[in-house]
Amino acid sequence: MKTRAIVLLIDHDQGVHQMMRAALSSEHILVEAVESVSQGRKILRELVPNMLILEIGTGGATEGLHLLYDLRRDEIFRKMPVIVSTDVHVKTDIDLARELGTDYLPAQQFIAKPIEPAHLRQIVLQTLESNSFGGRWMRSVE
Repeated sequence: MKTRAIVLLIDHDQGVHQMMRAALSSEHILVEAVESVSQGRKILRELVPNMLILEIGTGGATEGLHLLYDLRRDEIFRKMPVIVSTDVHVKTDIDLARELGTDYLPAQQFIAKPIEPAHLRQIVLQTLESNSFGGRWMRSVE
């Protein structure tokens, strides 16, 4: 199968996994989904995806934040694009993160749940096009 990009999704909700796979498959983007930050850390090293989508509340608020900060200090992953998603009830935190800048919450994009599939596709494609992490925008996956 010809794949444009590989996205790692870390989110505890299986429904979100299914929705993101369906929304991005039409763009030939492979979504590798896991339910915990610890699983995500393992997959990051094995797969080295083009992008990470992280539901910031997965595993508690600090586990996701620690992952983001660790990625930004890592030689391999510091330039990997990250999209942070979260539930609508914490949208004010996302707005605050935008105001404070990416040093506070080091991510390229922020999206609030529930996520519309068309909006997700648009954000993912824009983020991938603006940051060709590792120069691997087009990939072949067997």
